[in-house]
Amino acid sequence: MRTQVAVASGSNTTGVVVAPSNNPAQQRALKAKAAAKAALKSSSTNADQALVDELSAKFASKIRVVSSRKAEGDKTTHKDKADRATVEQVLDPRTRIILFKMLNNQTLSQVNGCISTGKEANVYHASTPDGQHRAIKVYKTSILVFKDRDRYVTGEFRYRNGYAKSNPRKMVKMWAEKEMRNLKRLVVAGIPCPEPYSCECMASPRLKDAVINDPMNYKNLYLHLVKMVWKMYHKCKLVHADLSEYNILYHNKTLYIIDVSQSVEHDHPHALEFLRKDLQNVVDYFSNAVDVFTLRELFDYTVTTWDIVLKTVVEQGLCAAGADEDSVLDAYTAYMHTPKARMNIQEVAASKGEAVFKQAYIPRTLQEIKVQRGQVDVNSGVGAYGRVTGAGPQDKGPFSEENDEESDEDEDDSDDDDDDEEDEDGSIRLKKDEEKDAKKARKQAAKEEKREKRLTKMPKAVKKRKQKVTSNKK
Repeated sequence: MRTQVAVASGSNTTGVVVAPSNNPAQQRALKAKAAAKAALKSSSTNADQALVDELSAKFASKIRVVSSRKAEGDKTTHKDKADRATVEQVLDPRTRIILFKMLNNQTLSQVNGCISTGKEANVYHASTPDGQHRAIKVYKTSILVFKDRDRYVTGEFRYRNGYAKSNPRKMVKMWAEKEMRNLKRLVVAGIPCPEPYSCECMASPRLKDAVINDPMNYKNLYLHLVKMVWKMYHKCKLVHADLSEYNILYHNKTLYIIDVSQSVEHDHPHALEFLRKDLQNVVDYFSNAVDVFTLRELFDYTVTTWDIVLKTVVEQGLCAAGADEDSVLDAYTAYMHTPKARMNIQEVAASKGEAVFKQAYIPRTLQEIKVQRGQVDVNSGVGAYGRVTGAGPQDKGPFSEENDEESDEDEDDSDDDDDDEEDEDGSIRLKKDEEKDAKKARKQAAKEEKREKRLTKMPKAVKKRKQKVTSNKK
């Protein structure tokens, strides 16, 4: 029941006030409900605060905790350099939050100091709760030194739809995912790659820093590396693009390939250029210790297909046709280093020097070959075309000695044809064995011919006048 009370004052204004209910039981129920709600909120707040205090005390020495204006009630966005403050070029606030999560969910038990630095990332040593060693590769995001990444991504089929090149963090995220996928390909192909590898808290040395005293061990490492490069190219369909003694670990007398974030697929527009650069680094490093392939020989070895490898091994009687892949590749690699096999390669390589091959254009397909520049090399197998495009000697085997006499006769016939060829303007080309007197006479005859043509030549002024008159008549 509600009571309306009229309140009169000195003025003519009249107000009506609604009095509260006079039911005591209902008032006590409302007060009890409000008290229970306040108690529940207080207990939830106390539990959350207790959890925060527990985590802060547990990881206070490992994570730097900074105050947040938003948590303190300030809803205004304040941007400051402190939000991007970076330690050791990689540890910014966002990265530390990720490490905090890994520590909180027991993926890691502790993170130790930096064991390696590079142009794109730092590597830190960590350990798991069960005592296993781990390597954490932390990429640089706020402070980017390695910015020329577009040439390793643009043109690759996996990124045909583009990527966020204007956002450093998104670009680095894509870069890390790219390296993870490349590592998975290496694992499937059986190529040793990081898990990572360490022993007694000491990181495995890079090949550059490794102490190798046995020359025979150097030879085995070299053969093992060229086989890994062949497997990467043909089985993983990848080119490392930065292969050198700085990106290879030496552990238990075995080489492990690392840093494959910039690796590209074999059909990338610059894949063969990257491959040639990688092979040059291999030759430069091992040439001081063992007898190695030349750059041209190693390039031909790497791009040789499995069918040619198997055919060569079977023809030479080195392995049976049903042998496993590793045995066949080992036999082929050993055979390629024998004087018998290298003699034919060196004859082809002698036609173009190493310095020329380093700068030569290497097409990936026949459509990329310019006819005027490469038709002769394609047909003869000379140049950088034969093994990549599938033309030339590769069609009949890399070291086939059949039809050598026929090819020699064909070369003689082509030489005779070349001697009789003329240029488009009708002038005779100079023969290689032409005598000096004949050369002099030929030049004199050319001069006389040009002199006679000048006698009947129309003066330039007359020619312009006739052109002008003709144009006016039109």
